[in-house]
Amino acid sequence: GELKGRITRKDVFITPEDKEVVYGDEEAELSYKVEGMIEGETLSGSLARREGRDAGTYEILLNDITNENNKNYNIISKKQAYYTILTAALSVKAIKTEKIYGEEDPRLEYILTDLSQLKYEDSVEDLFIGELTRDEGEIPGRYTISLGSLECKKNYTITSFDEDYFIIQKRDIVVQAIGAEKIYGDEDPEFTYITENKLEEDNLSIKLKRSYGEDVGKYEISYTSILSETI
Repeated sequence: GELKGRITRKDVFITPEDKEVVYGDEEAELSYKVEGMIEGETLSGSLARREGRDAGTYEILLNDITNENNKNYNIISKKQAYYTILTAALSVKAIKTEKIYGEEDPRLEYILTDLSQLKYEDSVEDLFIGELTRDEGEIPGRYTISLGSLECKKNYTITSFDEDYFIIQKRDIVVQAIGAEKIYGDEDPEFTYITENKLEEDNLSIKLKRSYGEDVGKYEISYTSILSETI
């Protein structure tokens, strides 16, 4: 009788290669290594990856590199490969901020030092969560503004931060001496005063004096010193 033979598919082993790009960069070309192919032949089809452009990890798929498209081969994948989109770098700078002693802190602001770092149509307003912070203290002086809890929501990482200063300026107050009098020959009374724009909780040490003289007449009262760290 007639003898019949059969040719079966040959096993080929595909090893997809992991890929990494930075968010906003051009798409990397997907590639793989193959074992078991007949010399001079190539596989039909190409790899693909899960869709998405946000930073993260995506599976690389055999896609249409299938047995159906390669009739002589049995396609076997040796491993799962991944396409990783890394976060892009951002450079942020604190903006110097001031207030007057006794006022509430204003919001600490910042800017991007290089707007070209933004990708696609991303805007600064949508990038960040958290806020900057400053060194503790409420007396007039200079305090360092630091990164605090500020971070990017997604797709970016703050890799450079330039500090600046939060300045608390001294508070202006008005000191008004209260008129006083005495009888010729008496000791001078204690001179008193009123203030405007002073915080109620603050204690000031203000020394007053009057122009020299003991004859009957009018003498100007003025202050010699104000002891305070806040004005």
